[in-house]
Amino acid sequence: MPMELVPGEVPDELMHVSPHDRVEIASFEREVEAEMAAGMLRANGIAAETGTPIIPGLAAELSLWVRKADAELARQLLEEAEDDNE
Repeated sequence: MPMELVPGEVPDELMHVSPHDRVEIASFEREVEAEMAAGMLRANGIAAETGTPIIPGLAAELSLWVRKADAELARQLLEEAEDDNE
């Protein structure tokens, strides 16, 4: 049964992705960009999480993670959104 989204509310299950079942699909220099991308994916029913990889010595870019099963669709949605903004 599909999850019913209520405008203005984001279900908790769309806010977090298990570290054991996630893949990074994008990285961003600015938090606002990362959160906009994550919000767009969540609005399309894809769980998305942003955060900084904990790897010493790397720049503090924000990663965008989704479930492995959702990665292809999530990448496609981000690409379409980028094309629309050009």
